[in-house]
Amino acid sequence: MPGLPGWSAAARDAPWVDILIVCEAEGRAIEEALQRAIDRCALRFHTGRRRDLDRLTLPPMPTVIDLAWQDGDEVLISRLRTRFGPVPVVALAETWDPDLARGLIRAGADHCLPRDAIATPAGLQLFDAMLALHEARQEAAAWQRRCTEAVARFTHMIENNADGMVIIDFAGTVRYANAAAHALFGVPEGKLVGRGFGSPVAEPAAEIELMQRDGEARLVEMRVTDTLWNQQPMRLASLRDITDRSPAPTATPPHGRRGWPLR
Repeated sequence: MPGLPGWSAAARDAPWVDILIVCEAEGRAIEEALQRAIDRCALRFHTGRRRDLDRLTLPPMPTVIDLAWQDGDEVLISRLRTRFGPVPVVALAETWDPDLARGLIRAGADHCLPRDAIATPAGLQLFDAMLALHEARQEAAAWQRRCTEAVARFTHMIENNADGMVIIDFAGTVRYANAAAHALFGVPEGKLVGRGFGSPVAEPAAEIELMQRDGEARLVEMRVTDTLWNQQPMRLASLRDITDRSPAPTATPPHGRRGWPLR
């Protein structure tokens, strides 16, 4: 049975759920009761005493504390909550005291119950719900991390792309433009957002003549795809300057090309 204060790096990817038990006596009875309560997955228990919490290096996990239910217990739970954050914490005691139970819950315990109630149907249901809540929180946190990482990668890709990248809403307003797009239009950075996009973006690909602010015409290859931006459907226009590999633009655009000023 693993003990405090930490665990090996090789053990962190094992397919089981970790639970911390803080008790001054033997915690085997608590472990057996929890295993009966949570029989849908394997559990790995970490046990320690109060003094072990000061050198605790375990990651946050559901915690069961077998208390003497004294005034210092509120401080203990408050310290644990500060260290572990929003993990489920259940306080056990030999006898029930409603006043102390309320104090422990104010200090951060999620549930308080007598020790002999662990194996009752209500106790078993409580521990199973405790683990389900913890798993749901972990999944939500992991999903949030993945979303944040995906947004960061997408933003980095757009901001550092050599092509002009412009995100336009379905009203034709520019919501975002990278540095290359500003350079292509010949305007300072930040001056494209909020402007009207002067060319239709219904076509997936087109060649257009872009009129820069100084009047110079540039031949641009535009490719358009659907995307999401700030959780809203948008269109992403990729703009590549192909002036140097095409005949010089004329005053009258060739067939199939359109002049393209900003509005």
